[in-house]
Amino acid sequence: MEFHEACLLWPLDEENLPALAASIKENGLLVPIALYEGKILDGRRRYFACKMAGIEPQFIELDDDDVDNDPVSYTMSMNLYRASYTEDEGADALKKAAEFRKDKETENGV
Repeated sequence: MEFHEACLLWPLDEENLPALAASIKENGLLVPIALYEGKILDGRRRYFACKMAGIEPQFIELDDDDVDNDPVSYTMSMNLYRASYTEDEGADALKKAAEFRKDKETENGV
């Protein structure tokens, strides 16, 4: 499974992956993994935890309307204030998001 570039802006937090895998094994995957353009946009940790737990991941496919044509903003909304990132990790992800947007604008001739 491939990961969308916007998904990779965020740290993985591998330290807590075994605990998430145990929770998914016990309770199932409560939130499906979001795909956009056929790649994981949100849920990379859940994906790895499912694999670790031997649970088949569940996916939902998002379209442009679901992400308001802005996958970076979508991942920011899903991660920045909802996950336990340090202030430095959050700042680093925001910096990467700005660079990603700038690169996309350059690609699109904006």
